[in-house]
Amino acid sequence: MEYEKAIAGKFLLVTTTDLKPHKVMKGYKNLKDVEQAFDDLKNLLKLRPIGNRTSKRAKGHVFTCILSLLLAKLMEKHTNRTFENMKEKLEPLKTNQIKIHGEKIYKRNTIRPEQEKILDELDVEKPPKTLVNV
Repeated sequence: MEYEKAIAGKFLLVTTTDLKPHKVMKGYKNLKDVEQAFDDLKNLLKLRPIGNRTSKRAKGHVFTCILSLLLAKLMEKHTNRTFENMKEKLEPLKTNQIKIHGEKIYKRNTIRPEQEKILDELDVEKPPKTLVNV
């Protein structure tokens, strides 16, 4: 009973390596980050088994998803916001294509104040209101 009280709220890591205890603990804590990254890949970015016919395409798909995750994590770190929050706020920002006399014109909708704040926090230039002959 005394032993249980002494270890209550503590955990024990057992390893067969020659690493110093603080390095083992750091590696264990990093495991949480890796597991969270894979969870984000599966859920936030919706990485799912896909029907690529070649391994080259499958590798390309996974690479793109991992690159997307890296970008999302960098955005979070730079803004202290969640990626979900930024995505939700920026999602309504759209560009429409208009054809006038055979010429394509791209016109974006109005940037709302909270969208502008996110773009500023990311140090991203606001997209132009109108683009012609792109």
